Amino acid sequence: MPSNNSKVCLNKSYSNVEFPEIATLEVSNELSDRQRRCKNVVLHNVCDSNNPAIDEEVVAAIFEDILGEVPKFQHDLKSKSTRICRLGRYTPGKNRTIKCYLNSQEDCEQLLMQSRFLSDSTKYSNIIVQADLTPMQRAHIKQLVLEKRRRNSCAQENNQEADWVIRNGRLCRKSDLNSI
Repeated sequence: MPSNNSKVCLNKSYSNVEFPEIATLEVSNELSDRQRRCKNVVLHNVCDSNNPAIDEEVVAAIFEDILGEVPKFQHDLKSKSTRICRLGRYTPGKNRTIKCYLNSQEDCEQLLMQSRFLSDSTKYSNIIVQADLTPMQRAHIKQLVLEKRRRNSCAQENNQEADWVIRNGRLCRKSDLNSI
């Protein structure tokens, strides 16, 4: 049986070694978090109320505006969202994000694909519908946006076309979009 001194020495000798289980655990947590969020969407810039019933009506109207033209979704739109909640504390004059928990990943994907037409709406043109992203995904997108802005500003300073865009999680030029 090893003594306490040998345990201390053993711990000291491995103190700066990275164990692969830790990285695997982080990846596993990230994947389970993504799986949990794959049926969710978040809505930004929806007028805030302290009444959940009003929020449910507004979300149902937004879904109707987004998916009303899609025949598969014309029936039973109110049951698409199983639950909604506001994120954060209520502050008068500020709009909190709404998180919608949908019934299936297919409903979520259809809603996200059709949400680009929401900007054509007269009533909901300022509302943004996005997938529910993990903190790691949000950090990655933030880095992409910062890099895109940097490259476009450098291009403008050099009197070149600022044509960098983000597509499918990658930074590319608009001229290269046809090959993607």
